[in-house]
Amino acid sequence: MKVLAALALLAVIAPQARAQCGLPANFTNSAEVEEGDLKVILASDRELYAPGDSVLFCLIVQNHGSTTFSVNWHIDPQDGLFVMPEACTAATLECFTHAFFVHPRIVQYFSAGTTLAPGECRAWMRVWDTAVFPAPEARYNVLGGMFDPHPAVDSPIGRFRVPSNGVLLRVTLDGSTSVTRSGWDLIKRCYR
Repeated sequence: MKVLAALALLAVIAPQARAQCGLPANFTNSAEVEEGDLKVILASDRELYAPGDSVLFCLIVQNHGSTTFSVNWHIDPQDGLFVMPEACTAATLECFTHAFFVHPRIVQYFSAGTTLAPGECRAWMRVWDTAVFPAPEARYNVLGGMFDPHPAVDSPIGRFRVPSNGVLLRVTLDGSTSVTRSGWDLIKRCYR
């Protein structure tokens, strides 16, 4: 009887927990796009970084509609990020060849896809380590979203499916910026 009561309580609590999908408090730089029943948020933990810092990204897809959303491509990872020069605002082949950081760099395995019931969301956290994937001091456009890497006639590198043009976020690498480095950034600098 106690097991049934616990299951009933979880059935009431679980949908509320799934529906609550927000950015971590320290992600202060964000952009969002609403397309149909979906809201897509791309954020970084700040806008200004020093060269060598790790840039933390969070991508959230939320279903605000009344029907279930499912992707129809069966690869993982299903999220995509492109860090490109400021002049690039779309995931074109030309911009892709000038990207400083691309995720995913390789499609790793097959998956069952992603399904979001009404009120559900999915979040991905990614890191651009500017010490490993360096870029000159400049302002960058970051394009993110659910990405299908299968080439097509109109897009040989694949295309964003949610939202259809991706979410555009801006970050800046600036060596004169006085930024508090995290412990991980300091450790990396000590052991290079």
